[in-house]
Amino acid sequence: MTKEETYAYVYGVLNLPAYQTKYANDLKKDLARIPILKDKEQFAKIGQALLDLHINYEQVEPYQEVLINGLSYGEFIHG
Repeated sequence: MTKEETYAYVYGVLNLPAYQTKYANDLKKDLARIPILKDKEQFAKIGQALLDLHINYEQVEPYQEVLINGLSYGEFIHG
């Protein structure tokens, strides 16, 4: 795995709800321990997708059907 794939793998693992639940107490007092999971390449792909969403969220077009405080996106932004 490349450095980028390893980073994405770790990001994917750290965002797994099952991992967060299982290691909740340990994560509060120590550094995270990253297990080597089966299908690590798949976790790297998932982690990369999460990174893309979390880093580039401002560049994604908002859903037009979503209301923000009862207003459409355009109404909310432009008053």
